[in-house]
Amino acid sequence: MATNTMNKKYINKRVLALPNKHRFSVKNILFWIKTQQEIANQCHKQAFSLKGTKQLRIQAKQKNADVYIREMRSYLRTGLWTNGACGQLFFGKLEEERTKGDYFEA
Repeated sequence: MATNTMNKKYINKRVLALPNKHRFSVKNILFWIKTQQEIANQCHKQAFSLKGTKQLRIQAKQKNADVYIREMRSYLRTGLWTNGACGQLFFGKLEEERTKGDYFEA
């Protein structure tokens, strides 16, 4: 399985049924995963050339990207988006969008 794709047999059927224009469609999620992988890779490379608090900040950014990727892959398998906090759901290419509610089920 390639890093920015997922075999269709592992993707939840309800997620596959969503139209491409839906905010939680397979197409969007795979694009978001690719974006986060690029961020994580860039942070990983930068961390070697930094020291102190700058290095810690960039490592935290990498860890956040890795966690978000894991959450998105879980959604593709289960059809349940659960990364909400405080009654809000976080999503988007950069996890920058929020909506009311703390989960989405395909």
